[in-house]
Amino acid sequence: LVFVDISGFTKLSTILDEESLSKVINTYFRMLVDEVVKYGGDILKFAGDAFFAEWRVKTDDEVESEKLRRLQNHPLTNLRTSFMSLNCDTANIIEERSITECVL
Repeated sequence: LVFVDISGFTKLSTILDEESLSKVINTYFRMLVDEVVKYGGDILKFAGDAFFAEWRVKTDDEVESEKLRRLQNHPLTNLRTSFMSLNCDTANIIEERSITECVL
């Protein structure tokens, strides 16, 4: 859980006009929200010049499922599959563990 608040917002609101202040806050929040979302967080609430965000704890099944998805989408997985269709020994070179069986 994280709480983000703009330090000096009250002073800033006395210096900037409404439109400029809105642009500054929106730009600031857009950058921060993009980072929260990028790392799997969710925004819970906006409150004036602040917001709350959280990151859910993943279950073991979710972690394993994510690892499998990343492995299946990894470029070396596709490369290994392509090599296997050509030559079992070549496929062994790019795999972490040796292939116990190679069916051509």
